[in-house]
Amino acid sequence: MSNQLDLTFVKRYRNYLLNAELRRNLEEPKKISRNTASSYFKNFVSVLKLAYKRNLIEKNLAEDAEFIKEEETHREYLTEEELAKLWNTPIKIEKVKHMALFSALTGLRFVDIKNLDWKNIYSDKHQGNYILLREQKTQSIKNHPISETAYNILKSQNTTEGLVFGDIEYPQITRPLKLWLEESGINKKISFHNFRHSYATLQLANGTDIYTVSKLLGHKNVSTTQIYTKVLDKNKIEAANRINLKLDGLS
Repeated sequence: MSNQLDLTFVKRYRNYLLNAELRRNLEEPKKISRNTASSYFKNFVSVLKLAYKRNLIEKNLAEDAEFIKEEETHREYLTEEELAKLWNTPIKIEKVKHMALFSALTGLRFVDIKNLDWKNIYSDKHQGNYILLREQKTQSIKNHPISETAYNILKSQNTTEGLVFGDIEYPQITRPLKLWLEESGINKKISFHNFRHSYATLQLANGTDIYTVSKLLGHKNVSTTQIYTKVLDKNKIEAANRINLKLDGLS
């Protein structure tokens, strides 16, 4: 395999990702998004670096790999008022509501919430409430502080040991989540991951500095977190244009 792995192969794989189709609906073929392709290619390049470091391949192909530039996307988020509205909106599976709001209160990804174990949750009068967390995406271990409200959501579950939210997979939450949002009357395109976006955006909007938010989200680089500041800048521009006066003599 190492003999077949050369720069031509790397370029072909890059081109494949840019044209790859989703297989969810064969009647309506659809390409994967450019940002998804970019993420897959970054992971591939990371593997190339590791392979070279371990002498599995002779040439450092990662050096010559041309990354796929991501497109700037609009990151939808929920306001504090909308989150409160969702809390008061009935849902078929109550656990889904709790997990979603917990994400909005902590910034954790679905997979990290799914794997939350009671043995890693602590409440200390000096350190407050926190989770000893091994992030699934980065595999790093960190002490992740959570608010009293977030801690109360955990305490409201019907479990006292093992997985806090029991055994649940992502496909089980998508439809209940969609129906819940429709029932609330919130007209936004929201997936579970948008609750994490909401946490980041609301932290910045409430004055938390970007470096702290970056650490809380588990970002390796603050540049990743800066995406959320663009959302706030857009909101500021929209807010500025909400007040317009018709003044004589001014065009």
